[in-house]
Amino acid sequence: MRRTAPLPLNGRQRAILFAHSNVSIEKAQEMPEHELSYEFLVKYNVRPSSCFEASVFAGELKQLGARTANDLLRLGFGALHLISPRFCLSAIEAFGVDKVVGAFFQTPNDAVHLVGTQAAENLGITALDLLEKCAGQPEEARTILVTLGAPKVPAGITVKSLRDAGLHAGRGAILRKLEYTPDSFVHCSDGKHAHKLFE
Repeated sequence: MRRTAPLPLNGRQRAILFAHSNVSIEKAQEMPEHELSYEFLVKYNVRPSSCFEASVFAGELKQLGARTANDLLRLGFGALHLISPRFCLSAIEAFGVDKVVGAFFQTPNDAVHLVGTQAAENLGITALDLLEKCAGQPEEARTILVTLGAPKVPAGITVKSLRDAGLHAGRGAILRKLEYTPDSFVHCSDGKHAHKLFE
């Protein structure tokens, strides 16, 4: 991939960026700017933590040749990194909300990392989105509910999303432990089926 323009990095930034990579500090300091690219960072195992410390965020990585939000995953970035406001906003500016969500919000673990964060708000990820991502994973779904203030019922969730997550197992044992009752979910769009969570 070709970068759109050289990215000037001072000596300190270069030392930090390559400190834990397969590139020697000497080579990092002597490398011409035009040789520094996204593919070079991937090839030599530059870490996300090093990018953060060197102030190389999504915008800078795009400048170096990262063409999509998915390219950031190749460098080891994941949903947990979106908790950094600077990285999250940089990714949104560089690639757009939909592309960032598509790349970083794929698994139940991603949902657990993002629940209750500013990143989820910035990306427009709702409580229903989080629960739906936890289909078949009741423990992760439980974490979502706890983080969002159980036994409070998060706005917009559905009885179906709770069932799909497996929270109806054992006659709603997990929900009962969180002090939910059938009446807790009567205001959901499909609240008339709330009793099925506890049968």
